[in-house]
Amino acid sequence: MSLHDGEMDVFKRAVGGQVRTLRENLPHDDPAVTAAAFATGDMWLALRDGRTAELSYRAVERQALADGNATLAMLATLRRAELANARNDPAGASRLLAEAEARPAATDPALRSVSRVVRLRLAAQRADDSQVDRLVREIGHDNSTRPVLIWGPPL
Repeated sequence: MSLHDGEMDVFKRAVGGQVRTLRENLPHDDPAVTAAAFATGDMWLALRDGRTAELSYRAVERQALADGNATLAMLATLRRAELANARNDPAGASRLLAEAEARPAATDPALRSVSRVVRLRLAAQRADDSQVDRLVREIGHDNSTRPVLIWGPPL
């Protein structure tokens, strides 16, 4: 509500409080704590500060690598790739995607699926119709994970 009402300071404090509460009261590997790791970067995106969001996602990535959390590190790298794509930096986005896909965690079927969706978004941004068609077919025929929402209208 605070974001919608334009109360940016209240919004920032609320996000910070939520992240702190989860980190202080749940186990380190709890899915809610993992999701909270991205909340600060997502907050900065909501405030249209992509530069600070990038720093936030990079911090999540570094900490995850230091903690040996390959899944979280890969997800952070993929967030950074999507952010680079949104900033119209296809070379940076492709580099980050390749970096994420080179990690051992990329063999996990769920992470491979996320990676394909990011690759699809990059191809769509470049208007590479043949790659978009190929990736949609691959994603559509992948029965190793649950269905993935590739696009949805803004809420």
